Order: sequence, then C-alpha cells, then structure tokens
Amino acid sequence: MLLEERAAVVRDALDGMDEDKRMVFLLTAVEGMSIPEAATILEINVNTAYARARVARELVSKAIARHRAKEERVRVHATR
Repeated sequence: MLLEERAAVVRDALDGMDEDKRMVFLLTAVEGMSIPEAATILEINVNTAYARARVARELVSKAIARHRAKEERVRVHATR
C-alpha cells in the first residue's frame, strides 16, 4: 500500500506539470538518459533541458514533502 501511495504522489506531480518539464523528467529520471541526450531527443537547447529538469525535480520533491507532512499530521493525530 505504501508503495502505491508513493507512486500516486509522483504520478499526481507529473500530471500537474506541463508536458515540456514532464518529458525531460521522464527521459532523465525514469529512462536514465543524460540531460544532453534528452535535449537531443526533444530537439531543445541543453540549457533549456537542464532548467526544465531542475524545475520538474523541484515539483516532484515538493509533492513528496507535502505528502510526508500530511502523513506526519495523520500519525500525530492518531497518537493523541
């Protein structure tokens, strides 16, 4: 169940970002390509790919942090 929840958090974060950032994230974080390889495939400037990847990682990290904070609030509330 925990793995499913975490996957849902990442999926929601990906669904919430624009396609440009999502594609760079998927090619690099999921497919394991380098930023320059992803830039070539997407036919974009390497610097643009780096910027999109950075923003996409930040969005995913923030979604995970929000989820963890929510889990912590639930845990604390349950122990009262």
